[in-house]
Amino acid sequence: MKKIKEWKLFDYHFIYLFVTMVTIGVGGFIIECFATGISKGYIDSRFQRLPCILGYGIVVILLYLVFGTPNKMRFFQKEIFRDKKSVPGRHFLYFLIVTLFIFLGEWGAGELFEWLTGAVLWNYSDVPLHIGKYVCLPFTLGFGAGAYVFMAFIFTPFMNLLESKMPPNVALVLCFVIGVPAVVDCLTTGVILACGKAPKILWRINFPWYKETEASASLARLLLK
Repeated sequence: MKKIKEWKLFDYHFIYLFVTMVTIGVGGFIIECFATGISKGYIDSRFQRLPCILGYGIVVILLYLVFGTPNKMRFFQKEIFRDKKSVPGRHFLYFLIVTLFIFLGEWGAGELFEWLTGAVLWNYSDVPLHIGKYVCLPFTLGFGAGAYVFMAFIFTPFMNLLESKMPPNVALVLCFVIGVPAVVDCLTTGVILACGKAPKILWRINFPWYKETEASASLARLLLK
């Protein structure tokens, strides 16, 4: 148990990175519900059993492990652009890397879901500057900018706050009580997809301004089978 508490991945202990990953997953769930509530008039379970979309947290932790942060950029263990004169270029390069990461992730996730289940989970065809169904430049650049801002200005202060204010025993308890169930939930969804089935929407709340579209109706019929 003591080794778990002391295990560090670069600058931070594993248990605090794990807590951060789950926290971001919960935040991603809330953001997605807010977005669908405003744009489509409903909120739902987002294909999860728990209110946590762990993919958001996994992306952030992967970015940290592979590229560090814009202020302390590296490629795995090799530090790059340490010269102070390279700060603007380093930040711009990090933004490009994050944006490409999101572009490939969104395109790959959409294509994989359609290949496994036959359903089109989202469609940007009506959005200007779209690239196929699953990627459009405005959204990709927006997500990339948001991820860059988080990694540049929020990630490090948040991690430092956790490590200085949260006792290791509390972080460890959170990992087992909240983190492990979130991982199991994420893996369950992955197994369902791997079996060629669409994970079910377990609950949905429609607001008065909700209007069913053809795409959402066809997806709902698939998920309710």
